[in-house]
Amino acid sequence: MFKKIKNRKGFTLIELIVVIAILAVLAAIIIPTVSSNIARANEARDLANTRSAYAAYVVELLVSETAPAAPTIPDGTGTCSVTAANGVVSAFSCVAPTGTYGLDATTGEIKKLP
Repeated sequence: MFKKIKNRKGFTLIELIVVIAILAVLAAIIIPTVSSNIARANEARDLANTRSAYAAYVVELLVSETAPAAPTIPDGTGTCSVTAANGVVSAFSCVAPTGTYGLDATTGEIKKLP
């Protein structure tokens, strides 16, 4: 009456559910790691752009005889403000998507400002 199927190929429902569960666990581990790496990369990009804008402003300040206009961040994602007198930059800051970066008065380096 019923023929036995001797050559059964494929996966059972339980096997497919186990594979999907394993993939879900892996995704739950990977997604927070990737998102934190993206956030750190964005902060590093904004810091590099601020350093580049500061360097461009200092070069322009040294080369030109008049005080140049405040620089812009190279990729256009933020605005900068500068205070300079007698060819010396006393304050420099740029507002970027990930925060405010600028010249630290104590160390003289460009870093993220509080």
